[in-house]
This record gives sequence, structure tokens and C-alpha cells, in this order.
Amino acid sequence: MKSFLEKMDRPIVALAPLPGRGGEAAAELHRLRRHFAAIEILLRTAEAELQRISPLPPPAHERRRAQQILRLVCAEWAVSLEALRCRARPERYTQPRQVAAFLLYQHCDLTTKEIADLLARKDHSTIVYSVKKIKTRRAIEAPFAARLARLEKTLAPYGGQPSTLNPQPSTAL
Repeated sequence: MKSFLEKMDRPIVALAPLPGRGGEAAAELHRLRRHFAAIEILLRTAEAELQRISPLPPPAHERRRAQQILRLVCAEWAVSLEALRCRARPERYTQPRQVAAFLLYQHCDLTTKEIADLLARKDHSTIVYSVKKIKTRRAIEAPFAARLARLEKTLAPYGGQPSTLNPQPSTAL
């Protein structure tokens, strides 16, 4: 299919020369073509910006996987999904929320923004902080590391391999 610019190479409306105007009709046609080309560039830019700020939702299998992880964390810490997503800050809620963010980051091909949306957080930086905190805590506390390993082992039969987008041994976080 031809783009708008390719279609503009041929006149949309045949302009007959007007008496007394000479080449003015051709100049007007050229001006209109430039104008429409500029509009197409603006439309393409607007479409790209819209895609950037409102990307397509994650695939269905990633959403199912994310829901499985959230249910697993809720069961392990005996909290409801609503409690996991609430704004409260007691450790009773923050610890499972951070673990959920960590597991979602490690085992789903979701962006930190998508994970933040799943956990009803305002900003993706909260997820980055959670992942760092859980990595540090796992390295320091053996009982916590064992609990986390048990959760990850539970995920393994369901395709719980770490994603290629968010590899586990990362120095960036």
C-alpha cells in the first residue's frame, strides 16, 4: 500500500490553468503537497509518541504468568491481592509486595512500568528499588533466600525460567 507521500506525487484534483494566473496553479499545487507532507510527518510523530506513552498490553500468557506469581506470593505470605496492591506500608505488606515485584521482574517479560501497574504503584522506580532490596536481602539472609528459592522452585514446573529480558545475574540493579 502506498504511503500518503507517494499518493501526493500525483494530483488529487486536476487543476485547470486559470485565465491570467499562468503558473500560479502549479505553484499552489506544489505548496499543498508540501503542506500535506508536513501533516503526514506530524501524524507519524504523534502515532510514535502515543505508542511510547501507551504501549500495547503484555501478551495473554505473560498476564496469566503474572497472576500466577501474585497468587503464589499471596498464599505464601497469607495476604490478599488487595492487601498486596494497597498503599499501606507495614512490613506485613511491603515484604510480599517487594517479593512479588522481584519474581515478576525475574520470571516475566514485563517492563518495570507494567509491573508497577500490576502492583498499583505510581512509579516504575518503586519496582527497581524492590528488586534491589530483595537481591540484597537474599544475599544476606539465608532463611529468606531459602524461602525465595522454594517459591522459584514452585514456579519452575510452569515455565519458571528467568526471562531473557530480565536476567537474574544483573549488576544494573
